[in-house]
Amino acid sequence: MNSRKPFPAKPIRTAIAGQALAVLALTVVHGTCEAQIFGPLPPTEPLQRTPAAGATAPAGGVDASAQLVDARPAFTWRHGGLYPFFPRPAAPTHFAVCLYDPAVAPPCTQASATWLEPVGAIPSIPSPPITGGRPGEYDYTFRPSADVPAALLDRSVRWSVGACTSTTCSFSPTRDLWLSTRNVFPERLLLRESSGNILRLADRVRNRGTTDTHLFYAQLDFWNVLMTNGRTCQRDVNDAQVAVTDLVITNTGDLVAVSQLPRDMATGRRIPPAAGVQAIHRPGTWKSPSFGDPRANVAAGQLREFAFPNVYTPLPAPRAYAARAIEDVARVVREWNESDNARAECHVIQE
Repeated sequence: MNSRKPFPAKPIRTAIAGQALAVLALTVVHGTCEAQIFGPLPPTEPLQRTPAAGATAPAGGVDASAQLVDARPAFTWRHGGLYPFFPRPAAPTHFAVCLYDPAVAPPCTQASATWLEPVGAIPSIPSPPITGGRPGEYDYTFRPSADVPAALLDRSVRWSVGACTSTTCSFSPTRDLWLSTRNVFPERLLLRESSGNILRLADRVRNRGTTDTHLFYAQLDFWNVLMTNGRTCQRDVNDAQVAVTDLVITNTGDLVAVSQLPRDMATGRRIPPAAGVQAIHRPGTWKSPSFGDPRANVAAGQLREFAFPNVYTPLPAPRAYAARAIEDVARVVREWNESDNARAECHVIQE
């Protein structure tokens, strides 16, 4: 009777041509040698970063001079890391980026990926520890070299990314997003032939996108605001004229209470909002009711001027007024930037 105990299993690292390391475990039991090979495991799933789920990203646009610019969406993800245990995940050779309409296309595979790029061809940086990065992880940023297919624009689409070898892929969970080709932006608010108690305002609106907006609505607000010397709009939040109960109207149309402004630790002076100061309104003084006004189509890359209905004020001249226009107030145009639709400007009526 053989009473010898079996030798303990001893892992041996062995390289398999062109592939990740595998683990070979040898066990001798009752004089018989048994071998098992573990791994390599499939690559780990990439961790998507942007666009976030439900986000709206640009897909073609124009700059302020109506010249086309490269506004293709950027996809970012995190992948890698050090794995001290065996078996280790295989190192990917390619990333498969998938962008598709879930209503007409099945989930993505390596064969059907929208873009299949070598790992080394995608710009990457070591994942910063401050954002949760681990040693050996990298943040990848992929921007398509060609335009996104038109069939995937201005509608809900789905994206994911897979880390792939020649035989297998590990895909991240899918995320829904919207690739928009439109962006409405108010460039100017103009006071037209206003005098006495009648205010006539026009706004110039640009569509920074590459497709038309169609009909949308704008909202207009007017405030009576503080003046300096009866000639200009008060914009100094530290002026003795300004009370802590007053409201700052920023260039982007936000209202910020003076009492909420931070103070400089060295001087004690109030720090203006980062968006700048367009005017200062005193609660209790005149403000017009908010009202909406339809806007006809603004064509791709074009600038249009629209006139608001006349506004009647009970105040005699000279007076200062801040006007704010909010374009697409009802959000009927799905834009790549919904935060730049408002603009405020201050005007003085002398007579």
